[in-house]
Amino acid sequence: MRALPRINEPLVSFKLAPEDWIALGQVLILLGRVMFAAGARKVFPSISGHEGWTNPDEVDEFWNKPLPKEVTNLMTIHLFSTCPPGEHRDTCAVDSYGRVRGVENLFVADGSLIPEAPGVNPQMTIMALAFRAAEAALSHSAQERARSAARDRS
Repeated sequence: MRALPRINEPLVSFKLAPEDWIALGQVLILLGRVMFAAGARKVFPSISGHEGWTNPDEVDEFWNKPLPKEVTNLMTIHLFSTCPPGEHRDTCAVDSYGRVRGVENLFVADGSLIPEAPGVNPQMTIMALAFRAAEAALSHSAQERARSAARDRS
């Protein structure tokens, strides 16, 4: 991290070790396999000029070799809205506390609860939603333990 002239924010940078580039290639392969297993017909890795893979057998090309540094596009993104919360069972996979409908003791507590992309870093929003979901999960767990204890006594 270093300060830049006339800018109040620091510049944060990092360098990847050679083994990181190999690990990234292996993760890319695993993601490619998942996409084909989910029904993808063509998968485009974030590598400039790459023609993409049209079947799962092609994804292994980077298993034991590093991704090409010069043309690999590393980036981070915030994914949102895959589980917008709400009380409408027919349109919302989770309730307003992140409880997954139809699955006991499963809660979603990440950016997928945000109903749309906010345009700014959502770290605090995600932390607040995760905290709220955790409180709901703990409360639910305590209630379940109390019910279980009552059943055991009777």
